[in-house]
Amino acid sequence: MLLEYKGAIFLIIFSYTVPLFFPSIRNDKYRLAAFYTAITALHSVSLFNYFVFTLSGAGMDASTFHRQALNAAISGVPPVFSVGTGAYEYILFLSYSLFGANKLVGQSINVLAAVVSFIFILGIARHLNIRGNLAIALLIIVGLTPSFLLFIPLTFREAFQLLGLVGGIYFAYEAFSGKSLVNLFVSSLFFIFMGIFHHVLLALSFALILITTFFYFVHSGAPKKIIIKNIFLSSVAILAVGYIVVVNIPADKGNDYIKMLRESSGVVKMISEYRNVIEDDIPRSSYGFNVDTTSLVSTGYGLALSYAHYLYGPVIYSIEEAIDLLPSLNALGRLLVTLLLIYLLIKKVPMPPGLGYLIIVYLSVTAMWSIGTTNYGQAFRHNSLTDWILAVVLLIGIQGLINSKNRSTTRT
Repeated sequence: MLLEYKGAIFLIIFSYTVPLFFPSIRNDKYRLAAFYTAITALHSVSLFNYFVFTLSGAGMDASTFHRQALNAAISGVPPVFSVGTGAYEYILFLSYSLFGANKLVGQSINVLAAVVSFIFILGIARHLNIRGNLAIALLIIVGLTPSFLLFIPLTFREAFQLLGLVGGIYFAYEAFSGKSLVNLFVSSLFFIFMGIFHHVLLALSFALILITTFFYFVHSGAPKKIIIKNIFLSSVAILAVGYIVVVNIPADKGNDYIKMLRESSGVVKMISEYRNVIEDDIPRSSYGFNVDTTSLVSTGYGLALSYAHYLYGPVIYSIEEAIDLLPSLNALGRLLVTLLLIYLLIKKVPMPPGLGYLIIVYLSVTAMWSIGTTNYGQAFRHNSLTDWILAVVLLIGIQGLINSKNRSTTRT
């Protein structure tokens, strides 16, 4: 039996060795323990899903991705590499071909991607002055966040979308701090890597590259005229390349949003048709309303309402079944962190200057996902990509409040 899972066993063991490659982790027993706590939690969910029973939500897309890749590995014919599900199925196909054709291998590959993401998140925290015990707490909070814990270790593409996002943000901060165009380029590559797993994410990746480039030049220290010139030229180049890539790169069935846009003859109509297709399945956790697209005002209001549900629903009092409890608690956590951030802004509590960039990225990604999300199950899964950012904001807020209290005590 063990021989059947030797590839998965190797990947599981290897995931525990990755933190040891970094002296800042290896030489800090508490930080290493935090890593191992998060890794163990992810593997526990993976093993439970494989050996005990399939978790809620893991029997749909996760099973489809696995089955497609498994059939390709058995037949020896690789799936067509394309933007969307094809990219993730290709990764699973390679994993099954190398380590053994079983779902535990696919889940272990996802955990390994998550471990690398933890490394980047820790690096992002360092740029935002989250250190010591707070950095340790960050690892544990992120690793045990329900949306992260229940989707990242299963055969969903979110694990690799997350890797692209955190890698892009980390190298963006490296570019800002070191005024490095090389790191800016690497950041762009990571954002594009994130985008290959979803056509709309690919379009968003170029928007994030544009935002990152803007921040880079604004903080470059160059004369104002040079900054404006650099931003203009780079914006034209990024938009041109982004348009060419998004329009021409092949996307698999169900992920070709450019084709949907052409057939719908308008963005608003495409959004309406896409949301209606999802609602036709009558998901139990539906928001309970449709976006009225008869005018721009009603469309804007409907999408804003959808965004609020995406971030902060389902509320505790609307829970119908036990399965709703975790997404509801997750949503409550997002609400509390939002209120904390508003409080910090009102009280003018000093915060790291780089936090603004992270919040803009968060708003961009979550707003994009919310446009096509019509139910809490979808929202719960998509939030696994960005909930770690709120954990960062939470700890920055705690650190800011502690520092403010210490300053007040010193003045007294």
